[in-house]
Amino acid sequence: PDERQHVNYVRRLVAGEGIPVFNPKDPNLYETYQAHQPPLFYVVGSVWSKVFDHGDADKAGLSLRYLNVIIGGLTIVAIFFLGRFAFDERVGLLAAGFASAMPMLCALSGAVSNDPLLFLLCTSCLALVAYGLREGLSLKLGIALGVMFGLALWTKSTAVSVLPVLLLACVASRGKDSFKNFA
Repeated sequence: PDERQHVNYVRRLVAGEGIPVFNPKDPNLYETYQAHQPPLFYVVGSVWSKVFDHGDADKAGLSLRYLNVIIGGLTIVAIFFLGRFAFDERVGLLAAGFASAMPMLCALSGAVSNDPLLFLLCTSCLALVAYGLREGLSLKLGIALGVMFGLALWTKSTAVSVLPVLLLACVASRGKDSFKNFA
């Protein structure tokens, strides 16, 4: 239902008008209410639109759907790796198969929205956490997690829900290391 407003945000960036500022008194608020969203998806979408639509803002809607189909596919891959790292390859395949058949994931991956990028980044964070708990956390992995989490926050503020998992992973990995050093 808010696809047009997401496209309007991208159109604004393609037109070189910069990142919008949410103004609740805007007489055109219905068209601009997505201006409160963090900019990552819209910046990626504007680059995509400039490359594939040659900057034609009127074509942005359909083209951005294709972008989200790719992002949705990558989310299924991330779900596979989350299942694989947390359990084993069979669980990863089962989880990816189940997720790929979920109607809402399919619908959002075929629409213009910042949600598919959020799903990809948050799922990738969780997959990295599972990998780190299995193989051990390292500075490289910690930096990758920090970057991934930061990108998720730049996509949508609800990414903050991943923070408790990251903190618990730090505590759990510290406990594992402390136990190894004690033994």
